[in-house]
Amino acid sequence: MNVDLKETHLLLNKLYSMAKKDYQKLLRRNIDCSLKNYKYNYIKLDEKYHKQEYPIPIIECKNKGDIGYNLDKVFFEFSFDENEFLNLNFDYILNNFEDIEMYGGEDCLIDFYEKGNSEEDIINEFKSSDEVIALVSLYFDHDEESLIDLFLDVCKNII
Repeated sequence: MNVDLKETHLLLNKLYSMAKKDYQKLLRRNIDCSLKNYKYNYIKLDEKYHKQEYPIPIIECKNKGDIGYNLDKVFFEFSFDENEFLNLNFDYILNNFEDIEMYGGEDCLIDFYEKGNSEEDIINEFKSSDEVIALVSLYFDHDEESLIDLFLDVCKNII
């Protein structure tokens, strides 16, 4: 295995430091949240999803969503029951973000969205599945500015 241990070490430290700083920012804004480390997330490598046996830092924000710090990107993840998902502000998401995933809550490999899909396409995909929970993830580069402000803005517009 050709792995640069120093680069891996520096990246992991960066991610955990970012998560800790962002967690403190949320607490200062009186957001009810917790910082945890979760394994069994997925990362896309060579156009295939791979399960991560190792933990990554995730901030869980009560009644809002999660902020995850993965090796490739930072993500915001939101969970919706059927009624919430069918009434979601899709225009806001589709018109303001490039890197979007919408997928099943039970089976995260069931996708409801492909780039270019309309709101009608997304809803039809969801309705044709057996899923009762839908997850929406938005992805950002690690150096995205004002990440916490962006997260709170997204929450205001879709929750």
